[in-house]
Amino acid sequence: IEILDTGYTNYSVEFKEKAIRRVLFNHEAANQVSLELGLSSRGMIYNWIRKYKEDGYNVINHKKGRPAHEEQRQTDSRASKANKGPQTEELKTCCRERICKKIERLSLTKNQRPTAQEIVS
Repeated sequence: IEILDTGYTNYSVEFKEKAIRRVLFNHEAANQVSLELGLSSRGMIYNWIRKYKEDGYNVINHKKGRPAHEEQRQTDSRASKANKGPQTEELKTCCRERICKKIERLSLTKNQRPTAQEIVS
């Protein structure tokens, strides 16, 4: 019961590797190994084994939690697409024409507002 009362524990790569080797190579039961090592959950060792296999049979300490704010901003696909801008001269010209049209329409007073038909044309 005292084992479960401990807070967050950061396990070293060597500790994880020894536990994984006991289960995979020495064919010990994962539940028994987790009890002997004092892990707070028997699922931890199964997660370590799964990650061990996913990472090409290497033990890697993965970062926990969400990525930092700056890392999220860099990986945002919408932001990367928006930063690219127009690709061709034809597209640049089309964008320029749209901007001029918007400026022209916004500069009109309320009495001079165009109808929907005029905007479409």
